[in-house]
Amino acid sequence: MKIKFEKIKNAFITIEIRTKKPEEFLNLIYNRGIKLNKVQRLDINLLQIGVELKDYKKVKEISEKTRAKIKITGRKGIGFILIKLRNRISILIGGIIFIFLTYYLSTFIWGIDIKTQKNIPPYNIRAELNTLGIKPGISKKSINVYDLEKKLIEKNNDIMWVRVRIYGSHLKINVAERQEPPQIVKNDNAGDVVAKQDGYILRIYTRSGTAVVKAGDVVKKGQVLIKGQQGNEGNVYNVHADGDVIAETFNERIVDVSLTKHVRKRTGKKIENYYLDIGNKKFYLKKSENKFKKYDKIVSGNFFIKKEVYYEVLDTIEKLNKQKLIDNTTSDMYKKLCSEFDKSVKIKNKVVDTNIKGDICTIRILVTTEENISQKQ
Repeated sequence: MKIKFEKIKNAFITIEIRTKKPEEFLNLIYNRGIKLNKVQRLDINLLQIGVELKDYKKVKEISEKTRAKIKITGRKGIGFILIKLRNRISILIGGIIFIFLTYYLSTFIWGIDIKTQKNIPPYNIRAELNTLGIKPGISKKSINVYDLEKKLIEKNNDIMWVRVRIYGSHLKINVAERQEPPQIVKNDNAGDVVAKQDGYILRIYTRSGTAVVKAGDVVKKGQVLIKGQQGNEGNVYNVHADGDVIAETFNERIVDVSLTKHVRKRTGKKIENYYLDIGNKKFYLKKSENKFKKYDKIVSGNFFIKKEVYYEVLDTIEKLNKQKLIDNTTSDMYKKLCSEFDKSVKIKNKVVDTNIKGDICTIRILVTTEENISQKQ
């Protein structure tokens, strides 16, 4: 905005004038009717005068005619304060308008992200959204995500479940498809009873079929225990094998654990940056160079004004209590292993073995159980 000096009141400037004819310059100023509130001769060719800001243009014209050089060395008065305030108010008003427009645009949906599975293409969902009036540019206030979920399920029978949420200026839709349950094929043919895992046979109870193993045998997973046949030689017929085979089983788990751990500690040094987050773009209001080699970054803030803080951290290695680590790990392994057993399983023994190489401890746990290992084929 161009400022008209002649309209500004109560503003005074101090001007230094270098000319070969100082007296002639002063006479021209008096002849133009310019009021001087200060006249001082600094040397033979240098004058210092004080005039009102509105007369500056006249002084400049005189200097051009006489080929004098002028320089403003001081300024004072309420007029200059008003000029500064007017410039700052213009910047403030522009900033307020920018923030308002940014906030206003953030109240609309500008993108729709659709995630489906195999059979329903995103195009179909987008077409159904168009029929419901949901498209980029719609106001967030006009969208009820729960009502929209119900309408999508009602319009498409292939949808089992849908989740609609608003994230920033995007509408995100996740669709789960309806699937038919697998067909179960019933097998009426005769079958055997096999071992569902390795074990040492303790007892066999046969209700149908013929046992092909005995107490004291060691069997492998998948091995036939009770064959689906019954009768004497020459008169054998197929049956559904059935029975219980009680065996001693061995359940082993091995895990490697580290005897040291990395610890991240903050040094107390930090860097704070402030920025505007508009349309996934950052406009920094304050940005400091991050010279930390390792750091934790935390971002906070509301709407589009964000704050990011970098905390300097140091990585250190600490030694753990070996026996406590072994005891805790063994206890967790044992609990997890026992949770996998059926209620009918009887636990007979537990053996724990450890082996340490450097900072790694290998823990082996062996649990001996007594259980029914029969499984119909």
